[in-house]
Amino acid sequence: MSTRTCRPLSRKMRGVPARTTRRMRKVEDMLAQQELPLTEIAAAAGFADQAHFTRTLRKLAGITPAAWRRAQRS
Repeated sequence: MSTRTCRPLSRKMRGVPARTTRRMRKVEDMLAQQELPLTEIAAAAGFADQAHFTRTLRKLAGITPAAWRRAQRS
């Protein structure tokens, strides 16, 4: 997957509340750099649970957190 595909938040964050934008920027960095479980990343970013985190990322970026992480490693 290309960098352009892996960084879709840059293109899709217009019109999204600032709090969500901050959360997703934090998540983006954590997924790329850390080996934390997705539940811990969700909690650190302020999501209610991993399901909320997954729904939000899929809605904004069109990709699940696990798929994003796999793409970053490839």
